[in-house]
Amino acid sequence: TITGITFQDGSFVFDNTQKSLAISGNLPDGTSVAYANNSRTNAGTQQATATITGANYVTLVLTADLTVTPATLTITATPEQLKVYGEADPVFSYTVSGFAGGDDENILSGQLDREAGENVGSYTIGQGSLVANPNYTIEFVSADFVIVKKALTITADDKSKVYGSEIPTLTFSYTGLVNGDTQVDTEPGITTTAIAGSDVGTYPIVLSGGSDDNYEITLVDGELEVTRADLTISADDLSRVYGEENPVLTFTYTGLVNGDTQVTTEPNISTTANINSNVGTYPITLSGGSDANYEITLIGGTLEISQATLKIIANEDQSKIFGTADPVFSFTASGFAAGDSEEVLSGSLTRDPGEAVGIYPINLGSVSAGENYQIDFTGADFEIFPAIIEVVMQPDGVETSWAVNPELPATVTVMTVDGQFLELPVTWNLSGLVVFSRGDYTLTGTIDLPAGILNPDALTAEIVVTVLPKPAPEDILLDNNSYEAAVGENFIAVGNLSVIDPFDNQHDILLADLALDNVYFEIIDGILFWSSAQRADGKTEFDIRVRVVDRDGNIIEKEFTIFRTRPSVDNIEVFNSFTPNGDGINDTWGVEELRFYTGSSVQVFERSGKRVFYTEDPDVRWDGTFQGRELPVGTYYWVIQVKETGETRRGMLNLIRK
Repeated sequence: TITGITFQDGSFVFDNTQKSLAISGNLPDGTSVAYANNSRTNAGTQQATATITGANYVTLVLTADLTVTPATLTITATPEQLKVYGEADPVFSYTVSGFAGGDDENILSGQLDREAGENVGSYTIGQGSLVANPNYTIEFVSADFVIVKKALTITADDKSKVYGSEIPTLTFSYTGLVNGDTQVDTEPGITTTAIAGSDVGTYPIVLSGGSDDNYEITLVDGELEVTRADLTISADDLSRVYGEENPVLTFTYTGLVNGDTQVTTEPNISTTANINSNVGTYPITLSGGSDANYEITLIGGTLEISQATLKIIANEDQSKIFGTADPVFSFTASGFAAGDSEEVLSGSLTRDPGEAVGIYPINLGSVSAGENYQIDFTGADFEIFPAIIEVVMQPDGVETSWAVNPELPATVTVMTVDGQFLELPVTWNLSGLVVFSRGDYTLTGTIDLPAGILNPDALTAEIVVTVLPKPAPEDILLDNNSYEAAVGENFIAVGNLSVIDPFDNQHDILLADLALDNVYFEIIDGILFWSSAQRADGKTEFDIRVRVVDRDGNIIEKEFTIFRTRPSVDNIEVFNSFTPNGDGINDTWGVEELRFYTGSSVQVFERSGKRVFYTEDPDVRWDGTFQGRELPVGTYYWVIQVKETGETRRGMLNLIRK
């Protein structure tokens, strides 16, 4: 047995070097010690083992705790750190002492923080999240972080007002507010020396007082500008009658304020009109005028000189015989002004229009006294006495074209007993006139008598009208001479026929019997139609003859060539499938568009090459059978041949049964 040997717990402060324990006591001869788990550098505790062995000894195993304690780091916050109110915090700085064995700041993580708050003042800096690795404990030395006042400018807003108006609300503006602040704790007072009645000029706007713990406040004064008020001085519009003295010229203010009744210096007022001025409009002019408190606009006026009144009275008992010229109508005048006389008068009186026997008012007519007078007119009656017809002067005969109503004279000349020749309206009896039949026609006219002209013998007017023969129509026109053939369409409009006839617009337009290719066509209401179920295969041009008969029996004929267009063989649509299932939809297959070509054939083949359908009649369609037997669903091949054009087309056809 081994005795006298101990293995004690040991503790070391971390210095970044390796630490270990050792046994105490003397080993007997022939023994040795071996250590296990007996080396440590980083802070912590582990159990070390010492095993003592010898050939003649019982093995002795001893254990002890090997401990490395953390070293102490001293972290000192840098003093006198600060910021301005409203700014973001800086990264707080510090100094460190106590690193062991070559360690440095790289073993640190996190950062310092401070006591909460954003107002101006001192705040303690704390360790925050700043830590070292497990080999160290931190001894933190704090410092104060200071928030200092922010510079803030409060500026009185410049204002303006118009002379005489109320003082506007005085306001000020902030420059430098931060942290979402909208105003200081105690806002400054704001005043001005100006009042509502202050004259035009510039007045100070003064700020005073105001405070806030977080701001260093600077007050900036503003200005209130009193501007001139707009003032309009308008010359009053005036009027007078021709020949009178000018009225007193006056003007009116618009825009006086503050109880003002006039400007400091009033404007002068004048006009170019004088007592001798004619009727018209004359300017009234303003000039000069001033006032420090007003921006003056001068507006001129007008002096209107109106017409004087002149009385004109038509004389009574003025008259004439029907058909004679009017006399010069007489009158009297009174009311001349400014020394004027009848020499200013011009023109003559007139009367209501009319030459029939009767009474007609006498009117002012063209009588004028010039621009300086308005006329007050009193009229009178003028009388026309009747006349008697003695002879009717018969008019010459007239000729008229066929179907054209003749131009007959609207009046005839008559002679009265007193020797006057008058033009009187006549109404012609046209019942015996036939303008669609050539020849001579004698017409009688009734004279329409105005009041006061008498026709005691019931005299009438007579005229001979000659209706001339009608020329034949000049030409027949067709506005379109081609159409496109379509399967199933047996009635197709080709074009409109029209007749060139300067003398008549009524004609019979028809085909000239069965001439040429007329059998294929029909004319209805002047429209040419293809009107046949015949295929006329291979034919693309048709000659027709059209006949026109007019109302005078004239006949003209004209031949036209009509062109029929067909879809080209390459452009004919050949469907690639059909469903012969008896449902009435797509039960057969064919290429009917070939009906307009000669020598066409349609063939269908099975894949093996066996022909299962053949026709030379494009109107015949395949029903999907061969020799009465329904063929199976599948793909077949078709071949189209057209001898007329020498073309051949091939394709696939899907037979589907649903």
